[in-house]
Amino acid sequence: MNVSLRQLRAFVAIYQEGRLAAAGQALSITPSAASLLLKQLEDGLSVRLFDRSPQGLQPTAAAHATITQARRALMEVEQLGRAVSALDNLHQGRVAVAATPALASYLLPPVMRGFAASHPQLQIVLDDCAPDQLVARVLDESVDFALGTPEQPLSPALRSEVLLRDQLSLILRRDHLLARSERLSWQQLQGYALITVRRGNGIRHLVDQALSQSLTPVRFAYEVAMFSTAIALAEQGLGAAILPAFMLGFARHPDLVALPLIDPVITRNICLLSKAERSLPPAAVGLMQALQRELGD
Repeated sequence: MNVSLRQLRAFVAIYQEGRLAAAGQALSITPSAASLLLKQLEDGLSVRLFDRSPQGLQPTAAAHATITQARRALMEVEQLGRAVSALDNLHQGRVAVAATPALASYLLPPVMRGFAASHPQLQIVLDDCAPDQLVARVLDESVDFALGTPEQPLSPALRSEVLLRDQLSLILRRDHLLARSERLSWQQLQGYALITVRRGNGIRHLVDQALSQSLTPVRFAYEVAMFSTAIALAEQGLGAAILPAFMLGFARHPDLVALPLIDPVITRNICLLSKAERSLPPAAVGLMQALQRELGD
């Protein structure tokens, strides 16, 4: 048995109107097309649904017995269409995103705020996790996508798209002696109290790499675990913090400035990570597009 939606619609229209001409007009088809759809349905069900008479079409017992199910089936299909349309138009749904604590603190909230205001029916779930947990979250589909700096080489199970390129910079008070420059070399940091994150953090690895390349001996006044701590110390004038520039660009610290560090220039890619063979839900695609509009290079 192969029953189509067009056949069901014709059946319901003929049942309600009683005549092929009226049913065809209700469906915007010709009476002969309505008659053909009815015949196809009757042949597929192996039952007569209407008796033909000069007064029109009279429903049989089989028609009376099945009309409720036919109407319900059409209603459920219509509800399905509305639900899919709502998802596609971001009127409902859920998106889950993972990000490292720094990105979850500094980059995501402004974009999430605007996206949530535009799509209040959507549920946004944020998983701020350790960097080494990002890939696992994506691959086991705990989240739709992640925001972070992936390890190389990239797993073939992942899809990666560069969102922005960030540069290590010196974050310091505007009244600091070094703040008079537009950019600084690593050599210029000698003799100043510096703040950075502890070893084991990916940023610290980049800092040590730059210091080694530039043959720069420096003194770290503070080595901390959290980026927010480093910024707070710099804001109080306890030193200048070597951190990614984005942390100042999206935070409110009017007394601080970020100066790019050069010779060498140290950059890293912040990427959108998703599972390679997975089709993302419309809500996830919408949030990714919002991130690309607001933050993309």
